[in-house]
Amino acid sequence: MELVSIDWNEPVNAVKAFFEKNKISIILGSIGVVVLLVVICICCKRCRRKRKKNKNQEKIKLKGLKPSKKLMRIQPNKNERKAMEELGTISFSLQYDIISEMLTVKVIETSNVPVRDISGYAYAFVVVKLMPFHEDEETEYKTRLVRATFWPAFGDLFTFIIKKEELSSQVLYFYQYELNRWSKHDGVGICTFDLKSVNFTKEKGEEQFSRKLRQFDPLIGLEVETGAVFLGIDYDREEWKLKVTVKRGDIVPMKLDQEKASTYVSLSILNGQDELLEKNRTDVQKGSIHPIFDQEIFFQVPDEMLGDMRLVITLKCKKLLTKSQVVGLFKILPTNEYWKQLIETGHTEGWFSVFSKPKSKN
Repeated sequence: MELVSIDWNEPVNAVKAFFEKNKISIILGSIGVVVLLVVICICCKRCRRKRKKNKNQEKIKLKGLKPSKKLMRIQPNKNERKAMEELGTISFSLQYDIISEMLTVKVIETSNVPVRDISGYAYAFVVVKLMPFHEDEETEYKTRLVRATFWPAFGDLFTFIIKKEELSSQVLYFYQYELNRWSKHDGVGICTFDLKSVNFTKEKGEEQFSRKLRQFDPLIGLEVETGAVFLGIDYDREEWKLKVTVKRGDIVPMKLDQEKASTYVSLSILNGQDELLEKNRTDVQKGSIHPIFDQEIFFQVPDEMLGDMRLVITLKCKKLLTKSQVVGLFKILPTNEYWKQLIETGHTEGWFSVFSKPKSKN
C-alpha cells in the first residue's frame, strides 16, 4: 500500500492568487459594508430621536388639553372629591333607662358621605355594634336600606339590655356600608364612640351626638388581646420629665407549645393631633414569653402638654432574619383612668393590655 503525500501549499497559493486577482473588488466591497452599517446606525439613532421628540410634544399638548365631556361626566366634581376625602359625619342619639336597664341607640343620618356607585342602583345602610357586649354574638344590627345619596337619612332605633355598671367599658361602632351592583357590603367609613364619655348616672332624655367617619376597616372592633405590659409612670413637674419604668411583660402564646420569645417594648409620645414627638425602646429580652425588663425610659414633656398627649405602648417580637413582629399595641389617652391619676398625683402604675387585629384567612 503506497502512502500519498499531500501538498498543502497548493490551496494556500490558490487563495493568495484569488485575493491578488480580485484585490480591488474585495477592498471596495468591505468599504461598502462598513458604510452600510454606519448608515444603518445613523438612521436608527435619528428614528429614536424623532420618537422621543414626538412623545415630548404629545406630553406638552396633553398639559393644556381639556377633558372631554364624556370623561367629565365620569369624573367626580370638586365638591364630590372633597366629600370623598372627608368621608362625612354620622349623627346618632343615645338614651338610657336606669329602671329597665335599656340603652336605646338611634341612627339619625349621615352627611357628606361619598357615593361609590352614582348610577342610581346603590343603597346605603349602617351596622351598629356594641363591643365587647356583642363580641360573642353573631346577630347583625343594621338599619334599613336607603337610596345612596350624600345625605342618607335613616332614623332606625336599636335597644340593648345592659347593666349600668357595664356601660363605661362599652364602645359603640358604626359601620357605613353601600350596597351596589358590584358589592353587597362595600365599606364606606367607620365611627367609634366610647360610652365612657357619657354620664348615664342622671336621668336624661335623648342626647344627640355627631362624629366624623374615618377610613373603613372591617377589623376595627374585633381586636384580640395578645399580651400585656406592666408600667410604672412618674412625672416631675419641676423638670418636665416623664419617667416610664417598663417592669415586665406577658405574651399570649400563638401556639400551645410556645414557651420562648425575644421581645422588647417600644414607647411613643404623641401630641393631641397624633403627631409623633419622641420615641424610645427597651433592650431585647430573650428566652421567655414572660419577660422581665426593669428598664427606665425618660421623655421631656412640658406641663401644659401632659393633659393632651398620648402614650403608645407597642410590644414587639424580635426576629432573626425578618422585620420585628408587632405582638400588640395600646394607646393611653388623656381620658384613661391611669393617666388621670398621673396628672393628679404624679404617679401611676399597672398592667396595660395590648391588642392586635386577627389576620385574614384569605
